[in-house]
Amino acid sequence: THQAKLLVKNVLPLLTCKGGIVSTTKKSRGEVSENNPQRQWDYPFGWAPHQMMIWRGLLQYEYYDETQELVYRWLWMITKNASNYNGTIAEKYDVVNCTHKIDTEYGNVGTNFKYIPDGGFGWMNASYQYGISILNTKYIELLNELKDPDYIFGKDYSHFN
Repeated sequence: THQAKLLVKNVLPLLTCKGGIVSTTKKSRGEVSENNPQRQWDYPFGWAPHQMMIWRGLLQYEYYDETQELVYRWLWMITKNASNYNGTIAEKYDVVNCTHKIDTEYGNVGTNFKYIPDGGFGWMNASYQYGISILNTKYIELLNELKDPDYIFGKDYSHFN
């Protein structure tokens, strides 16, 4: 319990972005260069399995408010992108800029629509279904209105600059 409290207090704020949890911090990622290329699991990307594992862990330690916020941020980003791109659910997202338009090694099927399957991607679909199942009604209503999570939760991301 003590370790969970420290992680929520000290690490969660470093990884929380407008669109959910980022995979690494910008500082730990380092400058992108020829010798240190952008990788798909690096900052500023967020991945469905990470989101779900964090939500589950937070719930196990009864961090309900934190879970609600993180679920909302992730679902808002996916919903917003799907709304703007005819229902498209991409595999990868930039959770800092809240977009599926990214370029990494292997590319991103999110920027080349011919590679996006009609039914979406398994772990993205699972994260959405799991998130909706734990999101409270108040936040589901706000999600239906696509209310910006920063408006709801009032966050400052200056630590990312």
